[in-house]
Amino acid sequence: MAKTRYLNEMMRNAGRDTKVVVKIENDYSDGHHSERTVELDWPGSCPGHADIHSAQTFYCDGTCLHIDDWFDEYVYPETGDGHGADSDLGSCYTATIVAGPAKLLGETYEWID
Repeated sequence: MAKTRYLNEMMRNAGRDTKVVVKIENDYSDGHHSERTVELDWPGSCPGHADIHSAQTFYCDGTCLHIDDWFDEYVYPETGDGHGADSDLGSCYTATIVAGPAKLLGETYEWID
């Protein structure tokens, strides 16, 4: 039991000291554009599963998480700049990892509304 608790804690803390920098670009159908960078905690690799998961599967908060899910859950809340909040403007948010572990540099995700 103690060993399981130790392993679970070790897995929960894996990669917590690593940060990634994500560039977020916000584009709207009326031509408005903005961008900024945010620094986010990196969830770390999936301990014990490196042999069965791709390089795009990570460990976060006790579960294995695919990079698409990480973008949706942790990066998406950082998108948008408030422009057009009260209108029906279309939007496109693009997030790109610009600093962090080498295998992630350039990973991009896009949300289109």
